[in-house]
Amino acid sequence: MPSCPKNYPFYNWVPKPLGILILLLLFIPILTASGVYTVNSGEMLSGLGIQSEHSYFCRNGGFLSVLL
Repeated sequence: MPSCPKNYPFYNWVPKPLGILILLLLFIPILTASGVYTVNSGEMLSGLGIQSEHSYFCRNGGFLSVLL
């Protein structure tokens, strides 16, 4: 099995500050979209006519299963 490069997500020829910048640029849209969906989920669920607690429970269970 080949060993991982020292600059792991990237090749060794990629400068480390540039790799960190690329990772930040990739994570920013994911983090902002997660916050947008969390805030708007109550409004989206109210249009469905169901109790939002069930959906929140499933969403929180999904987040916890990813963490574990």
